[in-house]
Amino acid sequence: MHTKTKGNIGELFVAADLYSKGFSVFSEYGDNSKIDIIAAKGSNLYRIQVKSSYLKDGKITLSKTSSGPGYKYEYTKDDIDIFAVLDLEDKSVCYVHIDEFKDKGTLCLRKLPTANNQMKNVRLFADFLKFPE
Repeated sequence: MHTKTKGNIGELFVAADLYSKGFSVFSEYGDNSKIDIIAAKGSNLYRIQVKSSYLKDGKITLSKTSSGPGYKYEYTKDDIDIFAVLDLEDKSVCYVHIDEFKDKGTLCLRKLPTANNQMKNVRLFADFLKFPE
């Protein structure tokens, strides 16, 4: 599946999920912004970057960088507030505040147990299902 198609599917599922949670949802025309969706609830606005991925080795790896032909960009809290992550297999969505990255470039969001059942320093996808208001 083309990456743009995966991205479009992700944005649609995230928008529907946010709408079902009582948010008003706004999207961009075109593809020139770092923000994919703006979600509003009450007087609060949230800038959201959507990532769509399949599980690999029981986890989804979320990167705070985006790249393409001739560019590489790292998202900051000046750009977005939250990453919305769609698991393309089961269509579940989780929400990761950009502050969760601290000084790291990637986060692994585990959906299946590790091979050795390690739990220390393991981030679970399920722990991010609730929107971080």
